[in-house]
Amino acid sequence: MYYQIRETLTECPAAVTADSRFSFAAAVTPEEWPVLRAELGLSAEDGPELNEKLGTRADAGLNALTGCFSIPDPMHPEVPPRNFSFAVTGHGVVFIDRDGFAAAVLDRIARTKKWKDPCLERFLYDFLEILIDGSRTALEKYDETLNALEESAMKGRTGHAVRLYGIRRRLLRLRRHYVQLTDLAQEFLENENSLFQQKNLRYFRLFIERVSRLREAVQNLADTASRISSLIQSQLDARQNSIMTVLTVVTAVFAPLTLITGWYGMNFRHMPELEWSWGYPAVFVLCAVIAVGCLVWFRKKKWL
Repeated sequence: MYYQIRETLTECPAAVTADSRFSFAAAVTPEEWPVLRAELGLSAEDGPELNEKLGTRADAGLNALTGCFSIPDPMHPEVPPRNFSFAVTGHGVVFIDRDGFAAAVLDRIARTKKWKDPCLERFLYDFLEILIDGSRTALEKYDETLNALEESAMKGRTGHAVRLYGIRRRLLRLRRHYVQLTDLAQEFLENENSLFQQKNLRYFRLFIERVSRLREAVQNLADTASRISSLIQSQLDARQNSIMTVLTVVTAVFAPLTLITGWYGMNFRHMPELEWSWGYPAVFVLCAVIAVGCLVWFRKKKWL
């Protein structure tokens, strides 16, 4: 798909992209890219590295600014991201896309955007804005979820530790994505190859500011998730300490009783209490007094 950047993004034949009056935007497949690269006069060294594992980044080459995008789903960063590459030249920008994601973004821009002062920089700004479209809504949902989990944790419910870990891991992946987008826009802003007009670099500054706010919001949410995890862990520790206290008290109460039963379980022939008619009741009362006395003592010391 080929477009010229006019008042709107206007679809055109491939040959028209050579018209120097208008910048162009194109989405091609990896198989189509070598032909277009030759038409644009770019060498193999100028072309982007078609490696989906590189993440989002940009590199300034000799005659072009190239790189790739790796766009995750904000609500499900664990889902494989949408990957495609790009090359910005003095004539326009080409997206090398295998699954049609970039082509769908171009189609959306063509249907919804209209510019008073069309230029390549404004087009790239709108393209980047669409890539983070939905991020604010996703972060608001994360915020609502974390608020609900915090309220639940304050009520003593501790069964959300695994869910919190998953949320925090997603947020950290999103934060890494926004950091990469910031670095990419910063590379655009530096304009090392003078591919962009100086007066239009403000669009990249605006994008950097917006992504920076998203990154800060993600970091705040990740900190909240960590705080809730710490709260849950402290409640689990307190509950465990309470259980250990009860077990310790039970052990302390029964220790002297065990000594008494062990003593009278020796069954020596000349133990006088064995022949005493009140021997059993006396030992029973003694054990009861010791048990009650231990409990009273523990409560007095506030161990219970």
